[in-house]
Amino acid sequence: MEKKSEDTKKDMDKIFDEFKSKKLGIVVKKARWWTILKIIGISFLVFCVLCAAAMAASDLVANSIHKWEKETNNYTHEIYKISAPDKYIGKEVWETRGYKDKIYYTMYKIIEGKVIYTGEKESEFAIYPRHGMICETCPSILDHDFDSSYAIEDLGYRRYNELGQRVMVFFYPFVKYNAGECLNDLDLLDDIGNDKYMEMALSFDRKYTTEEVRNILPENITVTWYWVDDLSENEKEMLKIPLRKQEEMEFPVVFPPVKSEYTAYGIKLYYNDGREISGSTAVELFINSIVNSRDEYHKGNEFDRIYNNIVGDDGKLTQDDIKIMGAVVTGDSEGLKALTGLPFIKASSLGVVTDKY
Repeated sequence: MEKKSEDTKKDMDKIFDEFKSKKLGIVVKKARWWTILKIIGISFLVFCVLCAAAMAASDLVANSIHKWEKETNNYTHEIYKISAPDKYIGKEVWETRGYKDKIYYTMYKIIEGKVIYTGEKESEFAIYPRHGMICETCPSILDHDFDSSYAIEDLGYRRYNELGQRVMVFFYPFVKYNAGECLNDLDLLDDIGNDKYMEMALSFDRKYTTEEVRNILPENITVTWYWVDDLSENEKEMLKIPLRKQEEMEFPVVFPPVKSEYTAYGIKLYYNDGREISGSTAVELFINSIVNSRDEYHKGNEFDRIYNNIVGDDGKLTQDDIKIMGAVVTGDSEGLKALTGLPFIKASSLGVVTDKY
């Protein structure tokens, strides 16, 4: 009887243990599923937060790129207003690929009413983790490498752009060149023939006012651009040092003995649609572009440098502060022969030549 009672007790303990184990298993199982669901929920929330942050960061980056592109694009247009004789920006194409954006610029010149394609420039913007936003290939007139290729011993060597068009060169009035170093492309007019239109860069023997330039150039000559003196007195002194000696002195910036059409600044006398700009209006546009842009863009930009170099003692940039060292003219060979032998022309450099018809 006692044994039977013990067996019954063992059976009850066994049943209770099985029940307790089963209940505990259910509780553990529920807890496990609850933990899994909680982890999934938290992970989903974190994912949503990260996605939102990524989208916000992406929008911020995109907006920053767009803002920089817009500023660089505006800066490029303003630079072309005070440089690039006879050259204008035509069609623009914007292209986006991931975190890289590009702007393609189609360039053209107007010579005696004829539009000549002169190539394409581009800007490429990219994001780099360590360096932020960088403009990898920004269009610029300031192609110093091009001008630096002019050494004293090869001033007579003519440069061409990627389309095989001649690049005009200006010679400074205050730099002493040896005999034969200054180009005299007016002598080529007979060889070119009268069935062509062309542009010609003229370098003067000294600085002139805009009024003086209008008076000394023949009336039948089409003047399209004035080369403005934008240099400081220190820069002019540096230009008098031969390029080889400048390189030996390890200056941070070398000063080539000539100025190409890519780096010269001046006054455009024609709009981008071929309409003529009156002399006084052209000077005003030049001054306004410099004054309005010098504080608009990054510190130390070209507008700021030009302003500081040519502004008068009164601290205001006026027409009286503008001094002309050269000009660009266009026409056919017969018309341009009127310039041959004029004493104030120190040098002449042929640019783009195109058929009349």
